[in-house]
Amino acid sequence: MRNEGGFIEEQRPGERGLTHLIEHLVFVSPTINAPNDLHHLTKIGLPLTFPAPSAGTTSWRETNYFVSTKTTRTADLDTLLRLFREVATDLTFRSDAVDDQRADVMREMAGRKPGNVIYADYIADVAPGSPTDVIDGQNSDDVPTASVETIRALYRRLYRPENMMVVIVGNVDPTTAKALITQR
Repeated sequence: MRNEGGFIEEQRPGERGLTHLIEHLVFVSPTINAPNDLHHLTKIGLPLTFPAPSAGTTSWRETNYFVSTKTTRTADLDTLLRLFREVATDLTFRSDAVDDQRADVMREMAGRKPGNVIYADYIADVAPGSPTDVIDGQNSDDVPTASVETIRALYRRLYRPENMMVVIVGNVDPTTAKALITQR
């Protein structure tokens, strides 16, 4: 599943790093239908694989989520699409889930900072004034202090149907897959 909302969408004060934090929260935040269930996405009972090294990525323009399964049953595909819909519309951002992921995001970004600085300097030289130059992307300064409401507001702004794309690859009937996607 792809969300067209990456670092470049962090345009309001207090949003730096929050698209990356949301990427992490997708895998642990309870949903409206399972408000007490941390790690809801990974507990559905289907044979899922979350690809290494990462089941999610956030870049300048998008956030991607990767899930693999060997099942081709229509009911299982429907379950996966239901989960993707929940990810795209129903995360609760329970404060304990948010707090658990803040430190993970900060550690991850600290390790990437030298490369990110080199990339930002390069973009400033070759494309001055471009959105990638102007936006302070891959800066996670607001992750430790952002309120749950600020995170939720960015999520609601970015995770809308017109910003989402689902790609299904494998031995699945395209007509059935399209009907299930439309239904969800």
